[in-house]
Amino acid sequence: MNTLSKDTRTSRQIVLDAIHELAGLDHAITRENLQATTGLTQHIIDDHVSRMVDEEGTLRRVRPGVYELVRGIGKMPNVYFTDIGEDSSLVIEVDDCGKLVINDARVARKIAERLSGNYAQNLMLEMKYQFGMVSQDLMLELKQAKRELSQRIAELEAEKSNLARKLAERTHQSSLGLGFDEPATEQR
Repeated sequence: MNTLSKDTRTSRQIVLDAIHELAGLDHAITRENLQATTGLTQHIIDDHVSRMVDEEGTLRRVRPGVYELVRGIGKMPNVYFTDIGEDSSLVIEVDDCGKLVINDARVARKIAERLSGNYAQNLMLEMKYQFGMVSQDLMLELKQAKRELSQRIAELEAEKSNLARKLAERTHQSSLGLGFDEPATEQR
């Protein structure tokens, strides 16, 4: 017999699962999409999402109401560096990962070279991302301005045609000799 089992997940877990599902499908993570996916109310979604942005760092706010999943970010393990003696020996210890002892300056240089390359690459990717977001925001603002200008132009053209029609009526009335809106002239 088929019976519906009750979902025992917490609302936070439901929201988090929906975020991962949307990100996996390359869909936008928006408040509306989360509400449609989870069936939860907007204030519950907002509460969890704001906590994920502000406290946990698992989401990044792209624009108001639009988020993206920050991959590989969670609680950063502690990293300890210890210099041993004056012969360039170095101990790197990472919580829950282990310890690395480097006794050779060439190895230390090679590791530093590699890490600086990774840092530069990550920095460049972040700059490209930020540039893309700024240019996208500018495009959206430009489209909005164009839309507003088009509406204003349509309004002005309608006003112009109304004024032209009124002017044509007055010209027609004055040609008939009705004398509307003509200043009275004194005869001497």
